[in-house]
Amino acid sequence: MHLKTMTRALLAATLLAAAATPALAQSAKGVSPKEIRLGIMSATTGPVAAYGIAMHAGTASYLNMVNEKGGINGRKIGLVGEDSQMSTPVAMTVARKMTAGDGIFALLNSGGTPQMDALRPYLIQQNGVPIFGPYGGLTDWYAPSQNGLYGLPVTAEDQARTLGRWLARDGRKKIVVLHIEAASFVKGAKEVETGYRSVVTNGSVELMGVKLPTTDYAPVVIKLKQIQPDALVVMVQEGETVLLAKELQNQNLKLPLYAWTPSVSLKLIELGGPAVEGMKAVSWTASPTDDTPAVREYRAALAKYFPNQKPDFVSLYTWGSTKVFVEALSRMKGPVTTDELQKALYSLKSYQTGVLAPVTFSAQRHLGTSALYPAEVVGGQWRMGPPIDINAPK
Repeated sequence: MHLKTMTRALLAATLLAAAATPALAQSAKGVSPKEIRLGIMSATTGPVAAYGIAMHAGTASYLNMVNEKGGINGRKIGLVGEDSQMSTPVAMTVARKMTAGDGIFALLNSGGTPQMDALRPYLIQQNGVPIFGPYGGLTDWYAPSQNGLYGLPVTAEDQARTLGRWLARDGRKKIVVLHIEAASFVKGAKEVETGYRSVVTNGSVELMGVKLPTTDYAPVVIKLKQIQPDALVVMVQEGETVLLAKELQNQNLKLPLYAWTPSVSLKLIELGGPAVEGMKAVSWTASPTDDTPAVREYRAALAKYFPNQKPDFVSLYTWGSTKVFVEALSRMKGPVTTDELQKALYSLKSYQTGVLAPVTFSAQRHLGTSALYPAEVVGGQWRMGPPIDINAPK
């Protein structure tokens, strides 16, 4: 009797464990038999609203297209969008809502850098919510690699180093780097000199911080006249880059301009006109006006789902980033969990989106791209070069 009792108990336990296994395997937050729920947090109001609205449009356009085709392995993709107002306290409130209320599986294509920097411990470590494709980022996010954080865009520091090398090769000798005052942006701006010194030892690089937003650049230009640089690196937002360029033109101060990715947009040329002619910059993506299959697909989807949103570099980036994330999800044939997501991402080797540089993830590499597109405003248009690997020999 004792043996039979034990056998029945063991059998019951085995059946219970077998029944529980699928439930445990599917227990990732935001995942049900019919849906994978994602979140996106961007500033859709305030001084950088143009970025946040475009980020959401690019992301949602791709997901809408995927859902119309049936979703991923039988599941539709839900998207919870929230306004961070470019405020860290607001972003934390939004993150709590997304995790506790909405129950998202992952945070996708969200920004900006200070907000994501503050939210990483809360989302990844405390709640097990991966962050994918943040708009911005710092080198120490990825060195060493952190489980749960997977980026695509080359960081502000590497952009700055790339611009510094470009300045050196162009023979610039006295450089001013105009940057947003926040600490994370200062950290990036300092790397212009690192890149510059990797090519030449002479010359000078001076930092000049400005508050966000700044609407009057007349005092800044007056100060630049006193310094008399022979080049200006612009690490502020698109709208402020336009204001600065126009004030330089108003005060008849002709300076070669070099800009980071957030300044690269079609709207910059539309609003800046002749004041931004000749600007050199680095970009995360190809041009949204390219006549390639991937860019044509992007423009068609954006026109269908967000007809009031003009094609531009920001929405093209989030479109490409979403394409990478969806590809990883599609490679997960079993349970949708954060561990399986990481394995799927690691399977991406030189993955081609058609709009971003080739994407590769591995245990040692959680920043998926390592190349930037060089760009220059010529004849009122962005002229793009092929992507250049930031790790290539100097």
